[in-house]
Amino acid sequence: MEWWQVLLILIAAVLIGGVIGILISYLILRFVRKRETTFLSDLVARFPKKVEPAPMAKAETTFSAPDLLAEVKHNQTIAAEPIDEKLSTFQTEVWDAHNYQLDKLPAELRDDLEQVYTDIRLANSLAWLSTEFSRRTPSLEENYTKLRRSINEKLDKIAAHLEQAESG
Repeated sequence: MEWWQVLLILIAAVLIGGVIGILISYLILRFVRKRETTFLSDLVARFPKKVEPAPMAKAETTFSAPDLLAEVKHNQTIAAEPIDEKLSTFQTEVWDAHNYQLDKLPAELRDDLEQVYTDIRLANSLAWLSTEFSRRTPSLEENYTKLRRSINEKLDKIAAHLEQAESG
């Protein structure tokens, strides 16, 4: 075989490979795009544009200071407990459900609540990490203890404000 024949075979192989690659990528993109469109159109068709909540659901979404106070007190007990073998997680359900409806509370109290719930999320993340990876380092335990102490102090202040706001 001459050198020009080898070169011609190589060029033909590269061209054929390129055409096959373009065809395969076109088919893959076509099927992926088709699935996305079908999936999204199914979602749009299943859910009406405006969902009106039932009267019972509307009543549950109103903010209740006693619920928040109960959650704060529960988190206080968790923060005051000694650390066990498993790191405890704090509750955040009431805050998660109503944190945008807290306009009734004084600005200082709202700021304190935002700070403490940020710390609570961090503590819950540390607890999750230690549980998920089954590993507790002295540094993690020390930081978690400091965080719990800080949360406990902030929750004491918040509980006093909430009790005062509830009674007066």
